[in-house]
Order: sequence, then C-alpha cells, then structure tokens
Amino acid sequence: MIYFFTQLQIENKMLQRIVINIFPILFLTSCGLIPPKWIRYNGGKQAVASAYHLSKKPFFFSDLIDTAAFYITSEVLTVSNKEGRVLHKDVTYYRYLRFNGQGIAFSRILMLEYPTRDIAEKMERGQYGFYSVNDQTVKVEFYNHDTKVFEYWFGRIQPNGDIHFYKRKGRPWGTYTGKINYVYKKTPANLKTPIIFPIEEWANEYYYY
Repeated sequence: MIYFFTQLQIENKMLQRIVINIFPILFLTSCGLIPPKWIRYNGGKQAVASAYHLSKKPFFFSDLIDTAAFYITSEVLTVSNKEGRVLHKDVTYYRYLRFNGQGIAFSRILMLEYPTRDIAEKMERGQYGFYSVNDQTVKVEFYNHDTKVFEYWFGRIQPNGDIHFYKRKGRPWGTYTGKINYVYKKTPANLKTPIIFPIEEWANEYYYY
C-alpha cells in the first residue's frame, strides 16, 4: 500500500497526540472535541452544518471575494510505503477553494491533477465549510481529519485577489496554533454551479462517527 505524506500532515498527527493528551475526557463535550454528526454525501463524509461555529455567526459579504472564480494552490509531497521507505520525492499535488455569497466555502485537497474549471464546477470529493471576511482577512472553518478537530485558517486577500493563508488554529481555542504558508491564486472561471451546503435530507445516511 502507498501512503501520501506532506509536512502539514505529519504536523497534524503530532498535534492530534497533543490534543488527546492535554484535554481530559470530561472536558471533551464542552470544548467541542467530540466528533460531530456526519452525513454520507457525494462519495465521502461531511460534518453537518450545525457543527461549524461560523455557521451560527452573522455573515457579511465582501466583494473582495470572487464567487465566480476558484482559488488554486500547490504543494510538494513525499510518497512512502507503510514501512516508511520513501518511494517518490517532490510530487506536486493541488488543492482549490471556492466561495459563495452566503458564507459557505468548498475545499478539495490532495489532487494529483491540476484543478480545471470543470473540476471546480463539479465540486466532488471535497469538504464544505464556512468562512467570514473582516477587511482583508479571510477566516475559513473546516474539519481537520488528521487532528480530529475543527480548524480555522486565516488568510489575507492580496491586491491581485490571491489569498495568502498564514495561520491556522484548532477549535476550541488553545488546542493548537501554527504558521502556514499557502498562496491560493485567484483563477477567474465564471463558475455557475451554486455552492449549497449538503443537508441531511440529501444524504445517503447520517451517523455519529
């Protein structure tokens, strides 16, 4: 079997151990470390909307976000087997983000093919989340499947429309904070497919993971 590891994933696994060791079981429910309710949707699993804190916050749209475009970044990964032996180095993979005008975001990561307009339109095998904008700062909330907690990414909107994500924080506050360096390049595409957060009625099934 082949495993894909990036530096961020390695850090995530270390953070997961820290989170588990720091927070006792009795504190898990109140601080949000119990896994959320999931629905099976579009070939994967998606946390329900109510599990995201930003879903409960008032949203104010900013025209600095282009809802007809998608945002692309890339990263180099290492491919290794289960014994840890490196099979391939310097393999590029891609991730992209989309936003709508109501505070919902869609992200797909670990793509070995460059994201095209058609891929961005279909929005398959990714995760829906929520976002907010304050001046030039974007805050995006997704579930981190490596650390097993929700996570905020903070980015600054650049003059050319790109978004530079520079920091991430685990939720609840105090779990972890770290520097990141991802520049998501704005890619005009005149996208038409609306970003609608999956609801339980659409799901194949739902469950507590």
